[in-house]
Amino acid sequence: MRKLTFIINLLCLFTFVNAQTTIYYNYNNSGSRKHRGLTPLTLEKSDVISDSVIINSLSQDINELDLKTQNLEIHKKITSEINTSMNVSIYAYPIPTHGNIHIEINGYTSGICALYRTDGVMLLTSELSAGTNIISLDKIADGIYFLLVKSGSTIYNWKVIKE
Repeated sequence: MRKLTFIINLLCLFTFVNAQTTIYYNYNNSGSRKHRGLTPLTLEKSDVISDSVIINSLSQDINELDLKTQNLEIHKKITSEINTSMNVSIYAYPIPTHGNIHIEINGYTSGICALYRTDGVMLLTSELSAGTNIISLDKIADGIYFLLVKSGSTIYNWKVIKE
């Protein structure tokens, strides 16, 4: 019994000693936690992170962010040039409609469309092919809906009003 009491007291002492530390966090520019550390209640010189270490870490984060931004801009430019050169377009008409929606796909070979209510419930989906596709909305009540068309890696959306 004495051994058990001694072990419990030792664990309580260890917990008390660890409770005397402060937890600190370093974050990068996007808000992700980069570093977590413990600072004892009594600070030793070796326990404190110097300002130069923090500045170096921040400058590395800024450089990484600049590279990611440059890569994103290059990707947008390439995608835009490809879409322009391929003459890619998707049209949905007539809006507002009384029964059918025509979806015209140019530059893609296929796609998929989905019609959603304003509360996010999907009402129908349909596979699309190149050219003009007709989607019947006869069984759908009058109202406002969202039409999403995905073709390739691009998603187009429209607000559809059925009268």
